[in-house]
Amino acid sequence: MIRLRTETQPGHGSRPEPRDRPCCYGIAGSTVETSSPEVAFEGLEIPCDTQEDRQPMPRRRSAAPGTEEQVIFEGDVELGGGVRRGRTVRRGETVRFEVETLGDVTIAAGVSSCEVQVRPYPGVARGSRGWQELVAGPALTLPLTLDGVVCLHASGVLAPAGAVAFFGSSGQGKSTLAVGLGAELPRIADDILPLARVTKTSRAGFVALPRFPQLKLPPAQRVSPDLPPRLPVAALFELETLPGEERLASLSVEPLPP
Repeated sequence: MIRLRTETQPGHGSRPEPRDRPCCYGIAGSTVETSSPEVAFEGLEIPCDTQEDRQPMPRRRSAAPGTEEQVIFEGDVELGGGVRRGRTVRRGETVRFEVETLGDVTIAAGVSSCEVQVRPYPGVARGSRGWQELVAGPALTLPLTLDGVVCLHASGVLAPAGAVAFFGSSGQGKSTLAVGLGAELPRIADDILPLARVTKTSRAGFVALPRFPQLKLPPAQRVSPDLPPRLPVAALFELETLPGEERLASLSVEPLPP
């Protein structure tokens, strides 16, 4: 289970009163529980007594006194409609993701649950696009990643053989391709597609977990609640645009290495 809560920076105004009862959501094979009134994942609600989790969260040790922070990522991230500097640091078994001028996410995993705290920085409105993407993005993908789920920056559709995902950097045409196929094939993702590894006999593969907030999709195009929570992955395509005039010369498909 992922327990998600939001905080307020000192001097950033009062914190909204929590709900009388927590709300629960089934997201990428895990139960997400929150009492924060400003957090809602439409269409993914489940009863709080439903067991959605694929497996218990792994036990993680608390940081020993004096443990130094270790920077494990530093670079540009796309959130809130722009590029910002981001940084991920680890201290013991606690991980914190910081986004410049936006906020931070702190994850501490316990024996059977993962505690996630999301904190906006001063001046960030809780209803803003950046805040929504922080809550529906890193606040979910980071604990899922710690649990062994691969969260692709991808769009995807459901073909007869299973899920087909298109991944790559921004501007490569992931969403455009999914829209073009959408007339015939249901869209299952437009920004993030979680994948879980499965093993059958001697072969390993992945299943797609399409129940994930898709902020970029209008409500009418979001994943149907009737869709199975796990879909076999039929194909993964990495999109890459060639430079200059080559981009218009031809279209080719090359197999990825195993």
